[in-house]
Amino acid sequence: MSSGSLACQAQSDAELDPELVVEARGLSATYQNAQSAAISELDFTLKRGQAFALVGHTGAGKSTFLKCLNGLIPHFQRAELSGSLTVFGLVPKERTVAELAGRVGIVFQEFENQLFSTNVEQEAAFGPENLGVHPDDIRARVAECLFLVGLAGFESREPATLSGGEKQRLAIASVLAMKPDLLLLDEPTTDLDPDGRASVHEIIRSLRKAGTTILLVEHDVESVLDFDGIALMSGGRLEWRGHPPDLCAEPSRLSRSGVRSHPVAAACQELGLKEVTADINEAHKVISRLFALNRGRYERLAAAEKEPVESPIVIQVQGLSHSYERGQSAVQDVSLSIRRGESVAVVGRNGSGKTTFVKHLNALLKPRKGKVLLHGKDVSQMKVSKVARRVGLVFQNPDNQIFCETVEEEVKFGPRNLGYSEEEIERLVAGAIDTVDLRGMEKHDPFCLTKGERQRTAIASTLACDPEVLILDEPTTGLDYLQERKVMSMLSRLNAQGKTVIFITHSLHLVPEFARRVIALSDGRIVFDGPVRRFFEPENRELLASAGLALPKIVELSHLFGITALSISEFASFFDKRG
Repeated sequence: MSSGSLACQAQSDAELDPELVVEARGLSATYQNAQSAAISELDFTLKRGQAFALVGHTGAGKSTFLKCLNGLIPHFQRAELSGSLTVFGLVPKERTVAELAGRVGIVFQEFENQLFSTNVEQEAAFGPENLGVHPDDIRARVAECLFLVGLAGFESREPATLSGGEKQRLAIASVLAMKPDLLLLDEPTTDLDPDGRASVHEIIRSLRKAGTTILLVEHDVESVLDFDGIALMSGGRLEWRGHPPDLCAEPSRLSRSGVRSHPVAAACQELGLKEVTADINEAHKVISRLFALNRGRYERLAAAEKEPVESPIVIQVQGLSHSYERGQSAVQDVSLSIRRGESVAVVGRNGSGKTTFVKHLNALLKPRKGKVLLHGKDVSQMKVSKVARRVGLVFQNPDNQIFCETVEEEVKFGPRNLGYSEEEIERLVAGAIDTVDLRGMEKHDPFCLTKGERQRTAIASTLACDPEVLILDEPTTGLDYLQERKVMSMLSRLNAQGKTVIFITHSLHLVPEFARRVIALSDGRIVFDGPVRRFFEPENRELLASAGLALPKIVELSHLFGITALSISEFASFFDKRG
């Protein structure tokens, strides 16, 4: 049967079943000039009111499938489609994107590309205005949606002045304002703090109650345990479909497919349990029954963690304060020292001042009050080139940092402008490209690379300047599990070689494994500065909550046993099997 006949048959079936929102049969999509299909022989159905998650490695075909549902493929991104696809009984490739826009809303993974208005209110109003909604209704919708995403009071702000997480919430609000029947969310919480992620999933729950059908692309299985279903994609194909708790009970399958496994289930597997569960209380019961905690082993490890040897101070911050225009205070009276060879995680909710703080460390911003000293010299009085040689900063969005035509030229740009000799440039560039594992991609256009490869290109361009301090703002945002591990393991190697590494993150599961010190900010002030294990101790639960943070699940599980474990392997090492 031809693809056209299949499409007609699928449309007829969808019309017969009013509960069927999405139906794909043998759907394949191949981009122009691509060597292989982005999605291949995909069979998928989604019923009205369901919340369904798609997980899988970067390049598995998740985003491609979403773009097929609202007609962006093939109308805006050219691709050859075969098989059949219907949405609300309509064939997207036979309809314009505008025809589907009122019923199918999408929040892109690259959410900043979705924002273009001059203020928040206009951004949220743009969609319903173009759908011909009455002005009174538009005002009501905008107010409701901005309140839902926590942006009430931001109406007059320019989107460019918002933090990454605030921009992401605005993108969500702008789509919600159109009141779509099918909401497509492509990793909608990548730039959000734990509080922000929880609020988005609370919004999803509210939309489900109101009857909205939701299809969510996600890397974090922890957040979709209450969804109606989940599918694992790999290499453009649907590898597994079922209930989220059942998939969480297969940690090895998830990690092989580029998805971070649920840490509680992974801990059960690490201990060799036959009963693998993602439920913390159930895991506590099973482990307590079959294993005994070796408290002495834990106490010896904790006692061995002494304060690090005091190496020379590289950066000293003295009473730093910074306010943006209109008096918006971002950093307030921050004082601290960063020593050579430290590995520091900077954490806090969106808008807490993290990015503003680190931009002072390499003089991208100048203090309104206080000083930042680099080896005893005020950075605001130093030449930019001298600071750049010592302190490198990788932006949250690598696309804001990349502009050359090839990876090689991008990586050469920094050292060339800092005046290094051609011989030194070749050495530094080769080393940086090897470090980030981009060998063989030197002649590639950076903008044709995956998000993870663009992230590593940005890191390489900073490393090629040979800074002694490397600062990274959310280095794993939007990366799958395998890419995340690659980036963070690379940073660990650099730190072991003597680099001082400072990274901002909302992914608190990275902090115990890859940092030795935590700086937590709230409302521009330091609320914690100290060792990682101390940060995650039970007595700091309220502090974490007040800073918009949440305990990693493995730490939460360990607290039930009266200990603070910082990784899955460490947790498992504290238990002995009962005789």
